Amino acid sequence: MSIPSHRLDIYPLRGMDNRYYSKDSFAKRVRDMTWDDREGWKSSGGYRPIGDDYAPQNGGAITDAFTAASVGEITSLHFFSQHNGAFAWMLWETQAGELVYFNGSAAHPTPSTLWTVVRASDGSAYDNSTARRSFIKSPNAGTQSQAWGDHIYLANGYDEPLCFSGRYAERAGWGSTPPAPRPTLIGTMTSLAQLGLGRKSASGDDPIVCGYTYRITFINERGQESPGSAVSNIVTMPNSLEARNGAWVELPIGPAECVARRVYRSQNIMNSDGEPLTRGLGDTHYFLTEIQDNESRGFEDYTIDAQLGSVFDPLLFGEWPTNVRLIASFKNTMFIVGRASSQLLYSRAGRPEMFPVDNVIDVGDGDGGPITGIYSTSNALVVFKQQGCYLIKGDAGTGFYAQTFSRTVGCASASSLVSLPGLGLFVQALDGIYLLEGALENTGTPTRFIDLTPQIKDLVEEWNRPALINSRAEIYHRDKEVWLAYPMLGSQDNNRVLVYHYAVGSWSYRDNFPIKCMVASRDHRGYLFFGSHSADNKGVHVYTRGSDKKGVRTPSDVEPLYETADLDFGQIYDNVRPLRVIVRCIGYGDNDLQLNYRINRRYGYIRDTDQGRAQQLDNDPLPVYGTAVWGESVWATLRPIVLRYDISTGHTGPTNEISFRFTPEVHNMQLSGVAVEVKSGGTMKVKAISSTHGKHGSRR
Repeated sequence: MSIPSHRLDIYPLRGMDNRYYSKDSFAKRVRDMTWDDREGWKSSGGYRPIGDDYAPQNGGAITDAFTAASVGEITSLHFFSQHNGAFAWMLWETQAGELVYFNGSAAHPTPSTLWTVVRASDGSAYDNSTARRSFIKSPNAGTQSQAWGDHIYLANGYDEPLCFSGRYAERAGWGSTPPAPRPTLIGTMTSLAQLGLGRKSASGDDPIVCGYTYRITFINERGQESPGSAVSNIVTMPNSLEARNGAWVELPIGPAECVARRVYRSQNIMNSDGEPLTRGLGDTHYFLTEIQDNESRGFEDYTIDAQLGSVFDPLLFGEWPTNVRLIASFKNTMFIVGRASSQLLYSRAGRPEMFPVDNVIDVGDGDGGPITGIYSTSNALVVFKQQGCYLIKGDAGTGFYAQTFSRTVGCASASSLVSLPGLGLFVQALDGIYLLEGALENTGTPTRFIDLTPQIKDLVEEWNRPALINSRAEIYHRDKEVWLAYPMLGSQDNNRVLVYHYAVGSWSYRDNFPIKCMVASRDHRGYLFFGSHSADNKGVHVYTRGSDKKGVRTPSDVEPLYETADLDFGQIYDNVRPLRVIVRCIGYGDNDLQLNYRINRRYGYIRDTDQGRAQQLDNDPLPVYGTAVWGESVWATLRPIVLRYDISTGHTGPTNEISFRFTPEVHNMQLSGVAVEVKSGGTMKVKAISSTHGKHGSRR
């Protein structure tokens, strides 16, 4: 009796699932592959350096012309644009303390001008000779950035926060209060009968002595005002109808970022006995004038009290501390977090560098530890600790407040937070990766954490948790991917990349990407750049599917691999014999697609070498991909083909599970479906042996 054949179709193919028993459409391993919108997996790309180690103008040759910008690791990488994307900038920092930028909108005639050292407003350079940027070798979140208007703000918790305008960088906000001004009496000015300080009324009841105090603030070129100085000494003067008086106000010179100084003055603080009035009245100051330079040593003041401007409220001003390590903008307001702090400071609306002293939110319980990450969504600022998640709601007008959302799910790295289009917030916690989904408001849509890691628990177990703060995540819109670079096993450096293909909710992974930091360009090109921590492949690199190599100096190959889950034949354990594998793939010429397989989860595969077949039809062979000549041969659009592999498992004993591994001979491979044909069925019926003997007594 013949044994019937059965066919198991695996379509559509999905990403990794490390669970013991997963669905047939999932894979045990997916390496160096990316999801295709036409329902399949294809080879991913490699990377090449830009700027400092690789110059296209040199015909692709490696050059050492950029050694000043390639000393040690690239420690942070940032992107922002100006004028609605007309100008695009990428900044990076090096281990040597450099801060440099690449202008992606400018024409660079020679390789030596691909990058430029950032300079301060006084002309000094942020290069490795000054080492003005700190490099922290131990695990840390690195420099955080936030674009605001035509500027970008940088903070790392150790150096002064910076604001880069595309021309130069200077300190963001103000780290201290100005020195107090010093007023002195000029003397009698009888020619100013209707003006001057201490003007006497007709009733004759004004004090015989007048007194005034002053305060000043510094202004930078972005109109951000510093906290007020201390109150000056009191300048006193006689008061009479015939003699008008004035004051010379000596002003301190501000720092390099100061472009103007505002002066505030009290009204007369002396009573009719020539004694100071109440302290409250003496501490009230009004706008007097603005000195629109940072050079004048002082000015003469003859302004009468009635001509003073609005009241100066010191509670509306505040410093931007040096130790700020996290920054984010939300509802036209800047939020910052200091080092090892559980307090959140926020600025005045529209004033990203002015932090009123009372604009402080204590987030969470004290035993929850410091804030580890902040991220702005459309309707809430999400604040994380290692164990805890909080939502900052409200606005600058009514006030912001914190709302506890979770005390269990937190964030391991501030640089691992990224927003997925239409899905939610991607978060790496200590125990896995979560998606914070929902409207975050009372709209009826549930707000919740979704665990994305049940399918990749084996990889999560390899995390080096004490070093997870080094993790970096970024979204690559071109392929609808989220990249998470993290340290595994005993490494402090990020030595593996987990890729979440959010269009289908599946995982894959990639090795040999030495990502210290990364950023995606926010323009139509959508490039993914990363800074390297590897001494073998220094510099800033760009990911590209046009390269089958990872790196240039000591490159490694892009090695696509797709390994199916263990296909379980269930009830037909007794008599199952796999016969052939039918592969639906995309033709890539004579580039072999190689197959190997494993039975019953054994340690090794069946064949010593993979079984290969050219990725082309026998009756319609096309030229080899990449070798077709224009006008002489034709390379058609990619088309699906079917390949057949005959397999044998009879020598391995009964088969109840089988898995398949697919790899290309070289880089190119694209799979869309797999089918397995097996023989299976009931026990075979065999005739009984006859007892009749021949004449020689032999049994037949």
